[in-house]
Amino acid sequence: MHAWAEAAQSDKLFLIVRGDLVFDERDLPRTDWDNQAATPDITRIEGFISGEQLGRNGFRRPYEATVTLEVSCYGPWCAGAVSDERYVAFIEMRDGELVVETNPCGGFLFPATEQIEVDLSACMRGDVCELP
Repeated sequence: MHAWAEAAQSDKLFLIVRGDLVFDERDLPRTDWDNQAATPDITRIEGFISGEQLGRNGFRRPYEATVTLEVSCYGPWCAGAVSDERYVAFIEMRDGELVVETNPCGGFLFPATEQIEVDLSACMRGDVCELP
């Protein structure tokens, strides 16, 4: 399922933000290939995102917040991210916390490309929406 459709069909509340995500990369999960069963299912990392929130007119509203990056592993395969890179993040508002989930298949964190930004803006306006 695509991130937009999953978020839209969920009863969870999301903000969509394009911005620079900063976190300590040393906290990312690493697979011990000699003991793959020890790979954690989820690793939570504190981060900060600064950029613009998506609205009907595109990414225009300034936004910055502390977020929790939830990095999932499926068996030995773990999601990755790079600090100080520009991303589009679907930020879940969960019990007073702002959470961005990512997994080896994508989740809710994508490199900020012009095409994703154009597609998301179209989705927000209710136009034809084709997204990852």
